[in-house]
Amino acid sequence: MPHSPEVAAALEASIEKWKRNTKIKHTLEATIGPQDCPLCHMFLRADCRGCPVREQTGYDGCFSTPYDGANNAYYHSDLAEFHDAARKEVAFLESLRDPPVRSADE
Repeated sequence: MPHSPEVAAALEASIEKWKRNTKIKHTLEATIGPQDCPLCHMFLRADCRGCPVREQTGYDGCFSTPYDGANNAYYHSDLAEFHDAARKEVAFLESLRDPPVRSADE
């Protein structure tokens, strides 16, 4: 089922946030956690129900996503590991985008 325009916009904002995280120079610059996540702002109070991440994984709190690795690297101040996990999180979130709509002529 396609995302609502609001969910699609929050997903895009989350992707952009994680793209910025791939370029930080120190883990202290990272934006990580529900307070920095546009999707969490929409869905955290609803136990993540309706969040495209939860719909994909079946778990609350971004468990079983590359976020786990990013969170671990953040708390261990491992910049290389954080960058790797952030790139994986971007790819994961991009995979949650709605497929392009094809016209009847295609």
